[in-house]
Amino acid sequence: MSEILRFEPFSSAVEPEFWASVAHHKLHTARLDTAPRGVQGSFACGRRHTVRSGGESGQTVAVPARLRVGASDGGGSGDVVVGGTLHNTNTVEDFKRLDKGALLREAGAAVLEAIQSGKASADPSLLWAFVVVSFADLKRYRFWHWFGFPAVMADPADTVWSAAQGIGSAVGSSDSELEALVGGCARFVAETKHGA
Repeated sequence: MSEILRFEPFSSAVEPEFWASVAHHKLHTARLDTAPRGVQGSFACGRRHTVRSGGESGQTVAVPARLRVGASDGGGSGDVVVGGTLHNTNTVEDFKRLDKGALLREAGAAVLEAIQSGKASADPSLLWAFVVVSFADLKRYRFWHWFGFPAVMADPADTVWSAAQGIGSAVGSSDSELEALVGGCARFVAETKHGA
């Protein structure tokens, strides 16, 4: 029996310095202008960590994939810097009324165009576009925000035909096939590291 292929949803984290930057831009540059502007964030893949307590072996905890905006350090080791679009509104009513679905479809169309044109092959960060809609109440220093992460979906949907299998069952039962696969992987890693 097949299941539709599903992906882990992104989570977002907004650093306080991002809101300071938005407030400064709103006060000194944009004022009442609501034109979209580019922003950068850092994307980190999901990870699993083992949490230990008192020297005992602990449990494995999943940390979801996340996008951080506003971090001046550019993210952690292995994070990818990605670009997005900020739509800052002038009132909370405008924030609530804005058609977020249309913005997400527009961003998704840009991702699809990058794939079809080949631009994503040269710059894979184009695949991780994001949208931020915000309202900055500068009198009270309160911020409302909404993140959107466009995804391109296959039509018909991609499916998974069976549960995950061990590598032995995927390549066959003979030790020579498994050794050949492991050796090929080791050569690929060595060549990639040394630029051969």
